[in-house]
Amino acid sequence: MYLRSFFSLASLALMSAISTCAYAHKYTLGELHIGHPHTQITAEGQTTGAAFLSIENKGTIADTLISASSPAAETTDIRTMRMEDGTLKAGDVIQLAIPEGTRVTLQPNDAYRIVLNNLKKPFTVGEKFPLTLTFEKAGTVTVSVLAQDKSAKK
Repeated sequence: MYLRSFFSLASLALMSAISTCAYAHKYTLGELHIGHPHTQITAEGQTTGAAFLSIENKGTIADTLISASSPAAETTDIRTMRMEDGTLKAGDVIQLAIPEGTRVTLQPNDAYRIVLNNLKKPFTVGEKFPLTLTFEKAGTVTVSVLAQDKSAKK
């Protein structure tokens, strides 16, 4: 009887922790909603990484992601991505338009990403680091980026 109660309470605590973690991984800045900032784990000696997330503009005015920065890397760029000879390559440095009423996603193998140059150390599973996003109109917000294995669900 006591064992069953213990497992019931443990399950409830775990579900509560999971839902809290899921909620904590979304951010709001005015009418902009930023979801699931994450990165992939990196290998020892790897100098470049990327941050991925979604930005939904629920407002009636377009905005632009003009820069990003993080203490996890020496510099960051917002870049387009392109396929070249079957390989995904970093393209131009841009400012990313977020039209009103739309969602823009930055995911592996998609058209955009935040490139982290000269990483301070490798990213390991479960590690988090801050990423500051600056928007032309909405201002600045710092999000927590979660390092996860490539096979993790987004």
